[in-house]
Amino acid sequence: MRIALLNAQVPFVRGGAELLAEGLQRQLQMAGHEAEIVSVPHNWNPASKLLDTLLAGSLVDIDELGGLHIDLAIGLKFPAYLARHARKRFWVLHQHRQAYDMWEDGTSDLLTQPEGAMVKAAIEDADTRAFEGRPVYTISANVSERMRRFIGIESTPIYHPPPLSDYLKPGADKGYVLVPSRIGPAKRQKLVLEALALTRTPVRLIFVGKPDVPRYEAELHAFVAEHGLSDRVEWYQGLPVEELSELYAGAQAVAFVPIDEDYGYVTLEAMLAAKAVLTTFDSGGPLEFIRHEVEGLVVEPTAEALARELDRLYEDRFLRGRLGEAARERYFAMDIGWEPVLERLLADDTAHLPPPREVAPLRTPPPSSAFDLGRADLHAERLAVKETQITESLPAEARTIDTVLDSFAMGDHASLEVRRYLDGHWLRYLQTLQYVPEERDLRVLDLGGGRPHAFLGLIQLTREGSSFASIVEAEADGRERFPSTRGGDDLIVEARSANLETERLPFPDESFDLVLAMEVLEHLALNPAHMFEEAARVLRPGGRFVVTTPNIVSYRSLALAHRGGAPYSFGVFVPYHGVYGRHNREYTPHEVEFLGQITGFETDLLQTRDVYRKEIDLFTPMLADLEKDDFPLDLRGQNIFWAGTKTGSRRRNDGGSLYLGDPFAFRGQIRVESADGEMVTLSLDNQGHRDWSGADIVLSINALEPDGRRESFTIDLPVIVPAGAKRPLVLPIGLPAGSPAAILTVEFEQKGRGWLHHLGVRRISLPARAGAIEALKTHFS
Repeated sequence: MRIALLNAQVPFVRGGAELLAEGLQRQLQMAGHEAEIVSVPHNWNPASKLLDTLLAGSLVDIDELGGLHIDLAIGLKFPAYLARHARKRFWVLHQHRQAYDMWEDGTSDLLTQPEGAMVKAAIEDADTRAFEGRPVYTISANVSERMRRFIGIESTPIYHPPPLSDYLKPGADKGYVLVPSRIGPAKRQKLVLEALALTRTPVRLIFVGKPDVPRYEAELHAFVAEHGLSDRVEWYQGLPVEELSELYAGAQAVAFVPIDEDYGYVTLEAMLAAKAVLTTFDSGGPLEFIRHEVEGLVVEPTAEALARELDRLYEDRFLRGRLGEAARERYFAMDIGWEPVLERLLADDTAHLPPPREVAPLRTPPPSSAFDLGRADLHAERLAVKETQITESLPAEARTIDTVLDSFAMGDHASLEVRRYLDGHWLRYLQTLQYVPEERDLRVLDLGGGRPHAFLGLIQLTREGSSFASIVEAEADGRERFPSTRGGDDLIVEARSANLETERLPFPDESFDLVLAMEVLEHLALNPAHMFEEAARVLRPGGRFVVTTPNIVSYRSLALAHRGGAPYSFGVFVPYHGVYGRHNREYTPHEVEFLGQITGFETDLLQTRDVYRKEIDLFTPMLADLEKDDFPLDLRGQNIFWAGTKTGSRRRNDGGSLYLGDPFAFRGQIRVESADGEMVTLSLDNQGHRDWSGADIVLSINALEPDGRRESFTIDLPVIVPAGAKRPLVLPIGLPAGSPAAILTVEFEQKGRGWLHHLGVRRISLPARAGAIEALKTHFS
């Protein structure tokens, strides 16, 4: 089709309207249509000019232009959307607001002009005549609500992605709040600066945008100078999309406080970058996406209220991470994309399609009604493991847990009690099998496995020629063989013992095609990223890592929490099984993905499924509750399933919501290089990617003296060891021949964090002269 997009044009002004029109044009062209933007100049000052532009827009007939028939016209903005066409529908950015909400709240220029009331009435009449009997869509619920309230026209909002959607990704926090958007009074950058002047923390602001009103820009710069904020404020405009996307990625949060915004790309861009949004009760469009304390912070439009939240965001990284993650999850749960836009705009005129989703501004409370259990069942069905569909494709011996176990001679390892336990996990096994590559001769490593290795047996029956190894908690180095009872290959597993979060796996680099960590992650107590990094090391390039773990934000967990219970799937203590006998931490889906991204994996899939039958019906009403309250329904199943491919490319890592900092920043070795008389030289080998220096690291030395006394000495690390380098550290602690010896322990501590021996910089012990601590104090004084 030939499609005309009707948009108003104000010369030398470029903003969201222009970006939307160009984006729609591009999408239509990609879909195979001819699309052109037909612009009508818009001039509203003085008010009499508005009548000229209204008349000009109304007189334009675009059924045919230059001898070419136009098949469809889509009206975007006043007065261009008034143009005449036999087949026209609307996707309204906004009406001329001076005649509507701005007139109502007393900020319209029309109020100060003698002909203002007449012009207002003319605009209302023209809009009503244009919209009646036509399909009318808008860009947001806020615009639809204005249209209904002021001229009684019903419309359907359709959300679309922001222009930067293909560039935005979460990134490491670099210590500033981003304030993007055109610089103008309606965006209220002055209010954000006034808030900055009241903060007690050293929060910084970066403003990005072209000024609409030079006088307002000058006022902002004068305020910054007057209040001594120059070292805390930066200004940019005209940045390439890559640089602007990097600024989003590095922000602590995004502040966006417009007055009754129509839509607001800034909000969506912040959500895609996983950043908390700070906005106000009167911001309009942002409130359709941001809920207070869920995806961001929504406060009164005062400098004092904004200052409190700026301080709070600066001081609480966990709050920033939680809100940012929820914002990104909600964006994807809302199915925002160009496909539903085109579907509705290109539908037949008579096809008045239902809204793509229930949308209402935050200020409109959800209707109170009983749970829609039918819809809950529908959502539960989407989360269900398709047991019949999966098993029908499997060989007969792999269709139940009993037939799998009976395929091998497992003896007491397949007792009735074991079978009952494994049957309870059978749905999880079937779902996990979907992520195992359908290849022959797979080399498979199972982390945290154990007899009877039922899942490895399932792979053996469905992936011919596979070989297996397993890391088990108990000491068990050797080959375990379970003979086939059906004339096939025996199940042979090379069992090794290792601690998954502190030790190097006992296998060479690139030894496996597939690594599994099924229901292991939640048991780790110290450093789960270590397991992911070791999985990457032993996988071949392009190999796959599959992780399954309970979902702490499942509808089951939320239902338990709503009832006052603990949300864990298994939160009890089991002392006789040691520290790993319980779930030490359960995860959100994106936290699992984060661990993969920082250790060299690219996500192949991230899903959740319901895998424990007896709990499904008990908690499904929570799904209806979530939908009723407009919470995201995506990734709410009982169990998380993540699969990643080893690429070697690591995401920048600030620890996310899992660590106080990058767990891989400080790694290396301390060892004795030489001992010469009274001096001992230590070799400090920095194998991490962050320099060792006294700014971050404390050298701690403890001594057990020959007489039983304990002495200690701490000092900021007195040498700088660049990342990837070695440096000597000479200490006056040598042990003269025949002298009584003290025992010294040397270790590093990261300031404000803790001992680095947990992260790979092991402490060392060595004999030293008696009184070594006093000698060290004198040496470094």
